Amino acid sequence: MNKVALIASFLAGLSILSISFVYLNQKDLKAEVIITNPPFNTTFPQTFELKDQQFLLNGQPLYVAAGEIHYSRVPSQYWRTRVQTIKALGLNTLSVYIMWNHHEVAPGVFDFSSPDRNLRNFLQIALEEQMYVLIRPGPYVCAEWDFGGQPFWLLKENVELRSTDPKYIQAITPYINRVAQEIQDYQITRNGTVLMVQIENEFGYYGSDNTYPLKLKQIWDDTKMIQVPYYTADGGSQINTGHVPGAAFGLNPGTHENDYQYAHSIEFNMPVMSSETYPGWLTHWADNWAGRDISSTVSEFENLVWNQHSFSMYMVFGGSNFGLTAGANNDNSDTAFQPDITSYDYDAPINEQGAPTDKFYALREMFKSHFNWTIPNVPQIQNLTTVDQFTPQRFGSLRLLYNSLPKVTFQQAQSFEVLNQNQGIIVYTFQVPISNSSQNTDYTLSFDKIRDFAKVYVQVNSSTTYNGTINRMNQQNSFSFSYSGNATNATVTIFVEALGHVNFGHTSFDNKGIIGNIYFQNKNISNISHTLIPLQNIPDIIPSPSAVDSQNSETFFKGTFKIIGQIGDTYLNMSNYTKGYVWVNGFNLGRYWNIGPQQKLFCPATILKQNNEIVILDLLQNTAAPLQGELTLH
Repeated sequence: MNKVALIASFLAGLSILSISFVYLNQKDLKAEVIITNPPFNTTFPQTFELKDQQFLLNGQPLYVAAGEIHYSRVPSQYWRTRVQTIKALGLNTLSVYIMWNHHEVAPGVFDFSSPDRNLRNFLQIALEEQMYVLIRPGPYVCAEWDFGGQPFWLLKENVELRSTDPKYIQAITPYINRVAQEIQDYQITRNGTVLMVQIENEFGYYGSDNTYPLKLKQIWDDTKMIQVPYYTADGGSQINTGHVPGAAFGLNPGTHENDYQYAHSIEFNMPVMSSETYPGWLTHWADNWAGRDISSTVSEFENLVWNQHSFSMYMVFGGSNFGLTAGANNDNSDTAFQPDITSYDYDAPINEQGAPTDKFYALREMFKSHFNWTIPNVPQIQNLTTVDQFTPQRFGSLRLLYNSLPKVTFQQAQSFEVLNQNQGIIVYTFQVPISNSSQNTDYTLSFDKIRDFAKVYVQVNSSTTYNGTINRMNQQNSFSFSYSGNATNATVTIFVEALGHVNFGHTSFDNKGIIGNIYFQNKNISNISHTLIPLQNIPDIIPSPSAVDSQNSETFFKGTFKIIGQIGDTYLNMSNYTKGYVWVNGFNLGRYWNIGPQQKLFCPATILKQNNEIVILDLLQNTAAPLQGELTLH
């Protein structure tokens, strides 16, 4: 090797050594990031301020390490254990959506006192467990929750949602006043634990009229009950639309440094945090299970810690969409309807049944290396149990139930909301003219819109033919049938099922049922009979087993099962059934559907006894099949 080559080689080696040294030095510096917070203290009134790009508790910087939990998605008996588990992950704050429609159960009727709706009890647990709280009251929350938390009856009033429309403002004002009443005594300024209240939610994705968030702030201010600061939450490019002057910035997901810079360019002194960083993701029916790998999740949260960005982990614990609470996604052209599954496991660090996962322990170890506060031991979770295989008995059909229920007739089909029904099923019945001919004739029935899933029966004379299904997920709004014979009229009966109001996307006009006109052979049909079957609770009248409908109809199954030994949480494996609902001891566990990916429904110990009753309504199956209780979702 000549001298020039030797020198070049030596210099190249120095360059490599220098780069390696700088890289290792930066890594070491990041590894040494230790975050210290002032102690949790409620013995005196405290101050919480937004100043100099920081959160200041009694004048000292506070690093917010939050985890999202929704008390509406977990039995109240488990609230304390879930909060303790979140604290054992290393977090110091709970981020909490309040679902408006979880509390305003009818127009002007609020329920904050039932055990699973008692917000004050939840906040008291947070206080006793020394966890701060971020309140996210909407009124729109998204959250894969029915209609983003808004009450369904707004859809019958022709209200412009999430706007300064006087009808919308009139609807949200009593709700905001009531939430303010519930949280006022738990603010950090009153020896409580609530640090901030969020104004709206991701408004930048939805609208462009910034006067609406400002109006919301005014309504909160007018309550004279809120003493803590406000914050907003938006995607990075939308933060200016949803921002309220004087409020902290929340970024969803808050993983891009340029978004923090953009926020400071809008209001320099305001602190900016990641209001939603995702350790997992949501899952729709017919999708694969969504999720995130452990390595990338830990890396993303460690980057937030390294950069000393306060954060909220959405979700740290997901829970379940019990009953009819699951929402749906859609696009703005109303062509991509995607209903959410019943499980809200979210691939979160704490799974649906409350157990810490491998992701939990990996995050915990990382947080322990950076957070200079006491991280408690992981609490013991609720006992799990299996249920031996059993087979319920076929017990009548929804068609027979429908025959016994009252009916109301309108010239045009009415939506669920107009008839004051949130979800469940409405049965539409009407007559159509057909040809009296020996030649086979094709007929087509179509709709302006039909939402979301329907079963169609055509009856000619005394013979009823099941003609199939209409599925909004497949963008269907018509079906055809053929007939030849001696008749001039046919009776069409359509069972229409709602699958959750859209919570993200095309939300403003997501009425359920048959919307608009019904056409038969391109001619408008009128004189439509309606029968309402809400399904939140078990129908009051279930036909006896001796009255089983011979058609391929919507079938009830009823049975009992025993738990041997200690009662615990279980998962009912519904894979031998097709599509429907399950009630255990009168509690609606939610929907199942064999298109997956979910095949098992979480059944908490809080609703179980030694001897239990189960009722199944399957919309597509009339043969009883065995099921059993298992230990895991997957």
